[in-house]
Amino acid sequence: MKSFITNFASTTIIGIAAFGAGAGRVYAVTPTWSTTETPAFVSNGAVSTGVALDTEPVSITVSLRLRNRAQLEDIAAAVASGAIPPITHQEFLSTYAPTAAQAQTVADYLSSQGYSNVTIDANNLLVSGDGTAGTAAAAFNTTLSHFTRNGNSGIGNLTDAQVPSTIANVDLAVLGLQTVDHPHTFIMQAQGGASSLNSAATPAGLHGYDPIAFPLVYSANTLPTGSAANVAIVSGL
Repeated sequence: MKSFITNFASTTIIGIAAFGAGAGRVYAVTPTWSTTETPAFVSNGAVSTGVALDTEPVSITVSLRLRNRAQLEDIAAAVASGAIPPITHQEFLSTYAPTAAQAQTVADYLSSQGYSNVTIDANNLLVSGDGTAGTAAAAFNTTLSHFTRNGNSGIGNLTDAQVPSTIANVDLAVLGLQTVDHPHTFIMQAQGGASSLNSAATPAGLHGYDPIAFPLVYSANTLPTGSAANVAIVSGL
């Protein structure tokens, strides 16, 4: 912590720049910025409706870098092949997860930038905080703008998210700077059950399947159902 405070002193914030939406904070000495793995929002097909106001709420989550990642990927491949058993949770925390000190460094940075409710995930992989478009713009050296696309509205960062070089070796990516696109599934309501699979009214390549249809989908409708099988649940203390 002492090392972080010393290194971060050169980027101490001394005031607020008040020249309109998107304005950031004024630094005594301009930080040396490093680009994270959060790129600028891809605005293909999106329409910008103006820069986000500094006061608009924007909560973010910072993803931290794994330690010894190459070694962990080798272990994952070996586990997948059955060569070795999975590592324990404690082994992951002690060797591969970010350390508590690394996570605290990021938490301290977010707090110094004006974020509130800063929390560290139990495995030190994620650090979250509540802020505004103004604090996000200052903390990650970018500008947030409003966009609409395919009926969805939200914000997006106009440039790659960056962090001061003092925490670049810990910070991996910043989540929450764009809210236009959302993860979603392709699940849909099945129409007519299994009989609808062969319906001429169903568009080619577009089907909704319910559990009744699964045996037909996987060509398993002639296999035994397993209704006469004995089932046991075993739990260990």
